[in-house]
Amino acid sequence: MKVFLEEQVQLINNKSFIETDPVQFPRRYERLQDIEIVSFCVATIAWGRREMILRSAERMLAKMGESPYEYVMREGYETLGEANVHRTFFEPDLA
Repeated sequence: MKVFLEEQVQLINNKSFIETDPVQFPRRYERLQDIEIVSFCVATIAWGRREMILRSAERMLAKMGESPYEYVMREGYETLGEANVHRTFFEPDLA
């Protein structure tokens, strides 16, 4: 098991993997509060093709601006409409 886990670390914990995986999104932030919110939100839409998840996450996080934490604390989600976020996940689900 140790060998397998070490192989997985080598596979996953590198720039080329991270650039094409949703794990990239929390790494864009420094504040723990932003990292936690981004991690939770991106995890909620992490089903389907990776490329689709990446596009949807980009759009979702763009709505939140530079600080997802401030977006949540200032209730920015109250301005969301009915638009699709990812597959069967819509803005009311995000709110």
